[in-house]
Order: sequence, then C-alpha cells, then structure tokens
Amino acid sequence: MKLTTEHEALLQDIKISNSATVELLGEIADQEIKKIVQDIIDKFIMFIKGNVGSDLDMTLTMEDTKRIAFSNNYDIHLRTSDFKKMLRFAKYKLEKIGRGKVLDTNDLGGSIVEFYHKGYDYGKMYKAFPVFSQHFRIATGQLNIIHGIPGHGKSEFADMLFLLMVQEHNSKICYYSPENFPHELHVEKILSKLIKKPFHPNQYTERMTSDEMIEGLAYMSDKYCFIEPYEDDLSLDAILSLFKRSIKKGFDTFVIDPWNEIDHIKNKGQSDHEYIGEALRKCRKFAKQYSVNLFIIAHPNKIQKDKITGVRGVPTPYDISGSSHWFNKAENIMCIYRQEHCVEVHIQKIKQKMYGKVGVVNFGYDVPTGVYEELKEQN
Repeated sequence: MKLTTEHEALLQDIKISNSATVELLGEIADQEIKKIVQDIIDKFIMFIKGNVGSDLDMTLTMEDTKRIAFSNNYDIHLRTSDFKKMLRFAKYKLEKIGRGKVLDTNDLGGSIVEFYHKGYDYGKMYKAFPVFSQHFRIATGQLNIIHGIPGHGKSEFADMLFLLMVQEHNSKICYYSPENFPHELHVEKILSKLIKKPFHPNQYTERMTSDEMIEGLAYMSDKYCFIEPYEDDLSLDAILSLFKRSIKKGFDTFVIDPWNEIDHIKNKGQSDHEYIGEALRKCRKFAKQYSVNLFIIAHPNKIQKDKITGVRGVPTPYDISGSSHWFNKAENIMCIYRQEHCVEVHIQKIKQKMYGKVGVVNFGYDVPTGVYEELKEQN
C-alpha cells in the first residue's frame, strides 16, 4: 500500500511505514490485544474496500510476535478527511492496549489500614431470610447467576429476593424479562408477593382488595422499571445501553431473565464458548464500572433423569447451557431446585467469602401468593 507524504505525516503516531507494515507496541503475545489489533485492521480493510471497490483482494497475515503486515502493495488514494477518520478510530483502539495501573503495597496501604480497623463490607443481609443470608449477601459490582431446571421457580425466587432488596435496602430494580411478558402479568406477581395475597380470586385464600392493589402499585411506582429493546435489536449491547439509562434514574439492580432471550450475535468464526466468555466479561464489567447488581437467569442443558429413581438431579454451574465460563466469570451462582415438599436453593459459588458461603437452604413456597419463607428445619 503506497502512502502519500501527507498520509505518512498523519500516521507517525502509530508507525505505519512505507513498506506497509504496521508495528504495534512490540511483541503481541496477549490474545485479547491480538483481537483488538485484528479488529483495527479488519475495519481498516473494510474502509479501504469501500473506497476503492469490492474487487480488492487484500490478504492479512498475523505474526505471533512483532507485527501485522499487509501482504501486498496497492496504490490506494484516500481523501485526507476520510483517512483522518480512520486514524482517529485506530488511535482510539490502540489507546485501549496496555491501559491500567501497576500498584504496590504503598499504594494500597491506606485501604488495608482502614479494613483492619473498620472491617470489610460484609454485604447486605435479608432480614426475612436469616439462614439464606449466611450463604448469600448482596454486594454491588458483582455478577450473579440464578439457574435451575425449567419450571422449578428461578424467576419466582429471584422476584422474591428483589422485593426484599427493595423493602429492606431501598434498592430499585430494572428488568429485562421476556420470561414474564407482558409486564402487567409480571407486576401482578410482584404485587401478590408484596401484599401476600393473590391478585386473582381463588378458592384457597382471600384476594387482595382494590385499595391494597392501588397502594401496592403506588409503592412500586418508583422502585421498579422494565426495559423494552426494539424487536430488531435484542442484543446484549442494546440491553446494557438501556440499563445505563436507568442508572440515571437511580436504579441499582438489573435483571436479565432469561439469558436465552437475547439475540446472541457472534463474530465470524467465534465459538459459543468464546462468545459467552466475552459476553459475561462485558456483563461483569458493567456491574463493576457502575457499582450495581447484575443478575442473569439462565437455563441449564437438559438434565438426564436418574435411571432408577426417574428424578433429574441438581444442575451444576457447568450444566448451564453454552459454556464453562458461567462458573468462571460469575462472582456468585445459585441453583433453584424444587423438591416435593420444599424448594432447595443451592448456593454453588461465592467468590469472596465475606459475602457468604456455599450450601443449601430450604424454603416453603405459597402457590397462591408466590411468597417464599425459610423453613424452620434445615438439613
């Protein structure tokens, strides 16, 4: 690729030479950095093709060590204004490489001393669920996964947890929840838990009154919201973008229910395993960057029945559909497993021990209201 003198002057900062070799920050050993660099070059080629025609056949070779090279020379004439746009994009992406901090104990000393005297933040407990709180406590900036066999009550238990967060800790909940669409039906379920009476008439217990319903709606009005991405863009990026808008309104807990209702758009040649790792890393970054709670409700792969008992066992995090990254990337994971006489909540991962511990907590479930209560007798 031949560059004019004017173009060469523009490209000094990222060292594109007359021999059409791009030298980028020495040796490239890190796979993520390679991916960023590859993305730059891909978009650069797309830009060039858009200016000189689709018949251009430019081949890339990526070395494991020092450089990325264009394998052929082409006499390409770009407008200076267009070239500047591409340069700005490339420089922006390159600035992402190697960014961060290198800290020694002197940098951390003040925080360590404060932790020694004041102790850690041990997370927020659920007063209504004292046993459960020994195993799982809410801490901001974390990615939480709730999974379980379909029909075992993942969404119902999650709604109960979020209601307690609202009541006990003034949390504000934002849902992306096709699982509970339309939103009116979802609000009905939350109202039943809040008022502890069923929304609709039934033969088992007293129905909530009209006044109780109106009062409950007023209570929920500034504490819950529901996002609706456009049907033609149900991507993770679109959902997280709407979540960000909700942060400005004070919402601090975000729910994706379920994960499989997102349009999962993979890059060309990207495996499911690679995509899920990248997507969960993006979710975890969102939670940390904005100091919020992010919960994802996920389905496992089909769990086989025991050949003798005919019962499906408790799914593990590695059974969640798609990838082992579910266990690796999340801070906290729990599985909802319904037995004949109780609902078991299996806390399967707690990354930081100050926020809980693994174990099982047994709950009773009231079908008319959807309310969960801890059983007095635990295993």
